Amino acid sequence: MKYFSHLVITAGISAISNRNALGKMLRQNPGPLRFEEAKQNPELREGATTEEAELHALEISEAREAFATLTQDPRGISAEYSLLHTLRCMGQLHERPTVVLLHTNTLSGRIAAHAVAGLVKRAFDAQCRLSAFANFDTSSREALQEGLGAFMDKVVHELNGVDPSYACFAPQGGYKVMTSLGYVAGSLLGYSTAYLHEDSQATLHIIPAIPIALSPEKRDSLGRLARVVERTAEFFKLSQEEQDDVLEHRWLFEVADDLVVPNALAKFLGLNTQQILLSPEARAALKASHRAEQVRRKLLELPGKIRERRRNPNAFLNEIDHERDFQNLNRPGNKPVFQIWKAGANIYVVWTERGDGAVLVNR
Repeated sequence: MKYFSHLVITAGISAISNRNALGKMLRQNPGPLRFEEAKQNPELREGATTEEAELHALEISEAREAFATLTQDPRGISAEYSLLHTLRCMGQLHERPTVVLLHTNTLSGRIAAHAVAGLVKRAFDAQCRLSAFANFDTSSREALQEGLGAFMDKVVHELNGVDPSYACFAPQGGYKVMTSLGYVAGSLLGYSTAYLHEDSQATLHIIPAIPIALSPEKRDSLGRLARVVERTAEFFKLSQEEQDDVLEHRWLFEVADDLVVPNALAKFLGLNTQQILLSPEARAALKASHRAEQVRRKLLELPGKIRERRRNPNAFLNEIDHERDFQNLNRPGNKPVFQIWKAGANIYVVWTERGDGAVLVNR
């Protein structure tokens, strides 16, 4: 029997819905919030802040009288609370678990997560931590896939390092797409997924991880394809061989309206990540630097900044092209072969993007 001490749970907003006890309490005592009868999500009163609303929700859930009332009906609080309650009733929850609540960075998402956290800490003697993830941008396929891939990264980050025998991912709240993507992300590292049917709150599934692996050779070839796809974007501009490879690996690419982009799984696996190549001078400088590890971590951020710049020409202005600040380099028609990235305090990276898509760091 599985026994969990570390749970990463996606948190929705069921805690503050008008059908659950905490949501009813918040509507009776809204404080800095305003609830409109026809709307599920609250708004801030004029002059109120998100921090005040979060604190208000936390105080209500932690108040002694409210806590006693709320916990009389453990199935009428929230999906996240119900999962933990069911695991405890089944003898599968550690007496002092660690619970990470992944929530959207919206007013409703933050308020609901803070309210649930207050209850979870008291009811289960748990260490409870909140972790926000960026809202999904649905303005373009590429931006959405980027956001979904970042969510998968978040799941793995919160699970990684904990023994898979005692940890799991639990997609209880939030968007439905999180269930499948989080399961795949967890499976890559051997973590199981727990899911409680919210309607009956009696059927709990513990879904074991399916071993997923790519050989280094396969990862390299798919990585080259993903980088070509990201630069090309139009399916019929790919070579016939590349088109065939994309169709053979539809689980890594999204094709629609003659456009093709690496999907969330490809982005999570880093297949679309540009190679970072160091010149001999840059390699020697890095080896001699007392901040080598800090610089290595910063270098991994550069491909993402370059991709964002393609989507938004004003992104990271004067940061990844810091040469703009130098008059002798910033002359009309004088485009430097290399660009300068101001990566941090006294960290300057001289780089260029090669024709094959790789990033070459010169020094």
